[in-house]
Amino acid sequence: MRTYRNNTKATVAPMCSNRSISSRRRFRRRRLRLIPVLILLLVNIMGTTIIPDDSQSFFSRESYTVKAGDTLWSIADDYTTNEEDIRVMVDRIIEANDLSNSSNIYPGDRLEIPVEHYE
Repeated sequence: MRTYRNNTKATVAPMCSNRSISSRRRFRRRRLRLIPVLILLLVNIMGTTIIPDDSQSFFSRESYTVKAGDTLWSIADDYTTNEEDIRVMVDRIIEANDLSNSSNIYPGDRLEIPVEHYE
């Protein structure tokens, strides 16, 4: 124990009382009980966004002949629905046809267009 001087009287007081120690322990226990609850809540939220719906999809390829004035973006726009991102379709076309540069398409070229179908 430490000795503290209060004016002229010497007093002996513990650094912290038993009551404050037990309240700290209770606080820590409450905090530790809260961690699993937060983890379960986080897993529940992530589970609803990560798990895909039950519909199955598959890709087929359609052949497309490039016309004058066509760009990859205009072709991708023709094959994209409102819910899909056109950038994803452009990337699929580039990948399916091994194009190194998206501007290297010319009239008469044949492109394979990956089209997604749902069951």
